[in-house]
Amino acid sequence: MGRPVTAWSRASPETHDAHGRLNALRARCFTLGSGSIGGLWTFQPGYGLGLTGSLAQRAPSTEELYSSGPHEATGTYDIGNPDFTRETSRNLELSLQKTDGLVRWKANLFYNRVKNFVYGDVTGVEVDDSGAAGGEFNERIFRQGDATIRGAEAEIAYNPRGAGWSGRLFADTSRGTLENAGNLPLQPASRAGVDVNYRQGPWRSSVTLLRALRQDRLASFETGVTPAYTQLDASVAYTQNFGRHDVTWFLIGRNLLNEDIRYATSVLRNEVPQPGRNLIVGVRTAF
Repeated sequence: MGRPVTAWSRASPETHDAHGRLNALRARCFTLGSGSIGGLWTFQPGYGLGLTGSLAQRAPSTEELYSSGPHEATGTYDIGNPDFTRETSRNLELSLQKTDGLVRWKANLFYNRVKNFVYGDVTGVEVDDSGAAGGEFNERIFRQGDATIRGAEAEIAYNPRGAGWSGRLFADTSRGTLENAGNLPLQPASRAGVDVNYRQGPWRSSVTLLRALRQDRLASFETGVTPAYTQLDASVAYTQNFGRHDVTWFLIGRNLLNEDIRYATSVLRNEVPQPGRNLIVGVRTAF
């Protein structure tokens, strides 16, 4: 069982709200607790069925409490709420796994209920850096609501710890909703992929192919469906010994298909895609 902790959120003694009014800010104090209980039933050697229940609490961040101005990195004009209360998440996770042999796998189902979940509501109003209408920033108001998040993840691996060839198939999906208010914003896309690796002596190499599906589970205030994409990454590395130090030479290729990749979890997904095809050549060591 986790020990309760106290979290303080402090800010400068004054700021301006969206209408230019001067506000005095008060300090907030949150007492938080966390805990979990679970069990694993080994119903056959190498196979396990597990169930875990947990409770976790989070204090709103300083930005969520006190923001009142432009955020250049996200292109938003953020407005917080100093009256927010702590988030409380109650979680259940069911797992089934095989942990022995050349082929291993696991699958998880999870269900989370979050009271007073904090999220950013992009209102569609465009304002300038003073909060007046007609600027380049999208107004984003932080709000709280009760949320439900559920999902599943699974993977199957071949030779995960041995030399030679190894591989992994994986997939994950989730869905989040606000009570009586539709979808949560910034939900991740459902994904599936495969890793192929080779390890022998000083050599390491890998190829990863990831397919992310179209993400159209939008909150009521969101615009722009995130398109599906396929991401291909590869790497090769060689490690040699120089005296007491290992030196690794590596080549990494990312987004080798040069896809237009936009993360559904990004506030700027409609404006800023991920980098296109890129190569990294480097060397690393430790002293």
